Amino acid sequence: MAIEDRIASVISKSGLSLPEFARRVGVTRNTIVRYRDGEISPSVEFMEKMAQEFHVDRSWLILGEKEERPAIDVEVLAGVISGIRQSLDRKGLHLPHDKEAELIALLYDHFAQAERSVAETIIERYLKLVS
Repeated sequence: MAIEDRIASVISKSGLSLPEFARRVGVTRNTIVRYRDGEISPSVEFMEKMAQEFHVDRSWLILGEKEERPAIDVEVLAGVISGIRQSLDRKGLHLPHDKEAELIALLYDHFAQAERSVAETIIERYLKLVS
């Protein structure tokens, strides 16, 4: 897949209008169209901003390596792990590593897809299901 096709894919999956997409990545609508149509090559800074803003794997977006997949949001992952461990400590509970890993993955997906901040109340609800 060519770089312009990868850019078009991210634009399409964002669900945003071109002007809104352009605003989020800090360029004009016309620049986005020219990148998407392959008229000009995007800067590395633009590609990095797009990867960060829309949680896209940088290797796939910039180099076309691997298949398209979302990048891991380290802040969300850290919040999930911290929240689970704090909740377990408060309750004096311990989960087997496989159950803890499943819970981390489940909660990460929940918060990352919804683009919400990690909420203790939701962690507590999920924890009741597995403990």
